[in-house]
Amino acid sequence: MENDIDDFDYKIKYAQNIINILQTKLNESIAQNVQLEATVTMLKDDKEKLTKELADDSSNKTKKE
Repeated sequence: MENDIDDFDYKIKYAQNIINILQTKLNESIAQNVQLEATVTMLKDDKEKLTKELADDSSNKTKKE
């Protein structure tokens, strides 16, 4: 009977370790996704600014000609 309890305790501890590791990996993945989304947002903003600058420069050159 004591062996059954030890075996059960071992299995519970093992399952808890798996859950803790999975939670850590999930948190790391979420953090990485958030960082990537922030980077993409910044790059989109930069692209919009550069596109506007190019359009402005192009229209200024056209007006001068």
